[in-house]
Amino acid sequence: MSKPTSFVKKINTAPQLYKQQKGIKPFPNQQYCLSSGTPTLDALIGGGFPLGTLVVLYEDNFSHYYTHFQKAFLGEGVVSEHKCLIIDPDVLRGREYWLKFLPAVYKIKDSSSTSSQALGGATSSTDQKLQVAWRYQHLVEGQGIDPTILGGTTEDRYRFDNSREMGTSFANSQSHQLHKEELTIFHSFNSEETSLVALWEQIVEQVQNQLASESDDRVVRILMPSFHLFSEGRSVKEMVKFLRSLKALVRSLNGVCLISVDEELLSKPLAAHLFYHSDSLISLTSFKDHLESKLGDYDGTLKLLKQPRIHGFLSTLSEFDIYALRLKGKTGIIVEKIHLEPEEDRAGQDENLQQKGVGKKAASVASVQCNPTKAHQIDF
Repeated sequence: MSKPTSFVKKINTAPQLYKQQKGIKPFPNQQYCLSSGTPTLDALIGGGFPLGTLVVLYEDNFSHYYTHFQKAFLGEGVVSEHKCLIIDPDVLRGREYWLKFLPAVYKIKDSSSTSSQALGGATSSTDQKLQVAWRYQHLVEGQGIDPTILGGTTEDRYRFDNSREMGTSFANSQSHQLHKEELTIFHSFNSEETSLVALWEQIVEQVQNQLASESDDRVVRILMPSFHLFSEGRSVKEMVKFLRSLKALVRSLNGVCLISVDEELLSKPLAAHLFYHSDSLISLTSFKDHLESKLGDYDGTLKLLKQPRIHGFLSTLSEFDIYALRLKGKTGIIVEKIHLEPEEDRAGQDENLQQKGVGKKAASVASVQCNPTKAHQIDF
């Protein structure tokens, strides 16, 4: 099997096409991307998901951290007025389920109020340093918080609350209307009764219905949850053909397709093909599932198993290929670099980080970061 060609979307080389598009940001090498909805993840992968890419999310099968990323992906689409197409093989879930699934949106009125909320009411810089954990001090800038952890533009920041349901406007600003009914398109199918060919025709029809013409540059976000149900009763050959067609469709769109699936429910051949055809592959791990891998006081890890190729080069926008997950209660999740506080004996944690032979040296260092990505590699 030959190597996949590097991703270069012709339409992305015309910046004027995106000046009026909300939620579109410049990406390295004259490309453009849209936000994943999780600002801390965007900050680590170059700004978001490049337009026209197929992204696979391997779910954690116990703690359901993946739902935070699904909610943020769809919520960001509604706020940015992108069309959100949900292809759901679970017949027990309906349109109402997904409308309630969308997260509430809160406007961040100004940096001082943001700082006050995030720091528990602290006002002076001295109090901030005392009350904020040392690993977060780099996020505090003057009276505010680093913009990379918030969504929106500098003038209009917002955040998601995954514990609450999205309304018809921002939860704390009635002037910011949200058109979730119009922007969310739901398509359900019975995997036992619908062939992949018929499903493919239905997906194409749904996309065409949302675009006025072939030249329509409207942004489309596609979510395919529970992807293992797509493969029930199908041969690997049928699934490969479907994935190739799906990837071709995504390449032709101004949008991103997010496939969410539990890797353990996939056959090994299908998992291999899914890895091959994806542009980005993210794997989540919960420490509640794997107590033996527990690191510090983190809740889990996020691994970048595959990053998009850009103009013949492997993307090395991410400094590392593994990051820590930290829950914000039920409201959201934060992705950050792994830092471990100095301890007298941290042999067990050093093994988890695969930092063999550096345990003694690391004891005198304030933080440890792991698994740097490889240097640039040319894709011939």
